[in-house]
Amino acid sequence: MGPNKNATVQIGSKYYSGKADSVGNFKVSIPIQNSGTSLKITAKDAAGKISNAKSLTVARVAPNLPLVNAVRYTASSVTGKTEKLAVVKVWIGKRMYWARANSYGSFKVSIPRQKRGTSFSVTATDPKGLTSAARTVKVY
Repeated sequence: MGPNKNATVQIGSKYYSGKADSVGNFKVSIPIQNSGTSLKITAKDAAGKISNAKSLTVARVAPNLPLVNAVRYTASSVTGKTEKLAVVKVWIGKRMYWARANSYGSFKVSIPRQKRGTSFSVTATDPKGLTSAARTVKVY
């Protein structure tokens, strides 16, 4: 895309727009899309000329790292937020504890109390079976 052009992304019958900067980089905010969704991107210059559409398909990707609230040594659970209905696994040493996130993405995994300084990992697996990278958490 050239500099200072308007960018438009079409998703179905909805349109989202943004403007390219002086070197042609642009950003258009769109809602989160399901994998397989088709996007059409066009550019419009100051004279109103619209480029040919570039079609893209949303790839299937793993969930983002789960957001995990701080865990105190007195805690008996790990809480946080991830993708809705994801299975959240907490790995402490070789033991695994899990729970399913609710329809808002909030989760609570019951764990035994841990000593200060203990590190453990948390992953999220979405309903399509894709697993996030592991977030490392340290008990304080």
